[in-house]
Amino acid sequence: MKMAIIQTTRLGDVIQTAQAARILKEYYPHIELTLIGRRRFVEPLRFLCDKIFDSIITFETKDFVSYEEKKTPERSVSSLKSFLEKINNKNIDVLVNLSFSKSSSFLTNLIKAKQKLGMSRDRFSKIKIDDLWSQFIYSNVQRGSQNPYNLVDLYKKILGVSFLKSKTNMEATPREKLVVIHPFASQKRKKWGHSKWIEVTYFILKNFPEHRVAIVGGKEDREYEKYFLESTILGKYQDRIDYNIANKEIRSLYLSLRKAQLFVGHDSMVGHLASEAQTPTLTISLGTVRPHETTPYHSKAINVAPRISCFPCTPTKKCDLLPCHGQVSYQAICKLIEMKLQNIEISHQNIQDKISIFHLENINIFKAYDPGHGEQELEELIHLTPEINSIFKIYYKILWSLILSDVELSSNPPRVSIKTAKELEHYQKGLTSLFEIYRFGATFAKQLIEDINQGKKAHEIKETFSKISEIDTLTPIVKQNYPLLAPLVDFYFVAIANIREEELIQVAESALLIFDSAQNAVSALFELSGQTLEAQIHFNDKDHSKLLES
Repeated sequence: MKMAIIQTTRLGDVIQTAQAARILKEYYPHIELTLIGRRRFVEPLRFLCDKIFDSIITFETKDFVSYEEKKTPERSVSSLKSFLEKINNKNIDVLVNLSFSKSSSFLTNLIKAKQKLGMSRDRFSKIKIDDLWSQFIYSNVQRGSQNPYNLVDLYKKILGVSFLKSKTNMEATPREKLVVIHPFASQKRKKWGHSKWIEVTYFILKNFPEHRVAIVGGKEDREYEKYFLESTILGKYQDRIDYNIANKEIRSLYLSLRKAQLFVGHDSMVGHLASEAQTPTLTISLGTVRPHETTPYHSKAINVAPRISCFPCTPTKKCDLLPCHGQVSYQAICKLIEMKLQNIEISHQNIQDKISIFHLENINIFKAYDPGHGEQELEELIHLTPEINSIFKIYYKILWSLILSDVELSSNPPRVSIKTAKELEHYQKGLTSLFEIYRFGATFAKQLIEDINQGKKAHEIKETFSKISEIDTLTPIVKQNYPLLAPLVDFYFVAIANIREEELIQVAESALLIFDSAQNAVSALFELSGQTLEAQIHFNDKDHSKLLES
């Protein structure tokens, strides 16, 4: 089999794609695997990708489109045809687009393959997503914060290797007394203040006199180097700080990470590179970052995120004050670094013992682990009674695994607070309304099938067809009043939009199947929330009995 993967987005996405592709190649070595990506993102990572992919094809948009006078439309078309011919000569069996960008969807449409997964375009240039997991990414990862999966696991699911673990055992390398810090981010809202990073650097150098600190970043971060160089408190420690900002190739950075005891930084390519190097990572997630999606993919990852209700925000939402930044104290981060460097386990009890409650109140601390089925999950280490958002993440993981992979994950009902229990009761009303809407859709889809089979004319079935269309106006109302049901609403909206049959009877039959699936999904969520509420009553009765006994 010949398979090609399109990944045209940033360096971190290429690393995550490579991590999923490695597992595919380990279990199915006979597959001839090709990577298609942007030159500026793939070439710096050739040292990783060449070990996984049989061939790599890179390009830049300027190869085909340019404002230079010599680049006429005819030349652009000719360049594009030559590029496509290079790919199409490979006779690809399966083409997988993992980018979900507009340009990559058109590229997917232009490449010839027997089967295509991910986002493409139909002959009318409309978005086309046929496989369920790609529909899930488009409807959930692109549009909300309730996705319970790491992106590497989602890529694995699309590639057909979900629940499989990597067989690669990396050679252990001696770790030096080195902490790598990446205090920069691509957006202001994702980047902690310089003063806090200086405090963290000072803490390491002062309390661990044998350690060095390497501050790493890209060309765009050069202007911020001065804050560390000119810092008064770092003055006498400058000889133990290595500034590797835009000075190293990514391969050299990878080798440095393989020697380091710890990586500390924001959600970034460097964190994913550290996971490849099997270096313990401490990630600070701010702004638009979603920890469950982008925490480095290995068991040595810790993620700290603010507990404020507006986190994570959306890129379109304006925010000047950045309140989530103030939630994460440098004191908490310093204590976690201390625990890691002293080989103290990051656990609920040790966190409570080592870190003041004042610094824990406004943050969540997650620890990555594999529950035994080959996927990464995050364990909340501070607040053991999850809030409503976390509860729904648990539900959705169970639900999507069942619906999309036909795998039933076992999970005990979580214990919740009285406040969360009341919120769950509120959401049960929303689930009831949503069930009725999808039942309404299924009823009229059946009616439409009957009308068509009876030979009714187009004008006679117009009213029935319009009733089905009303679903698109009713579900957004539910989503607005019950925002945590948005993943379900958006997924089935995308599923309906991707019905590809041309005959009206086939469209109606496909719609009926989707509405039936939607009803089952809503019923499952209702049952899961009901089990949690029943367990809450049991817990309360048990606590009341203990109180009477005492």
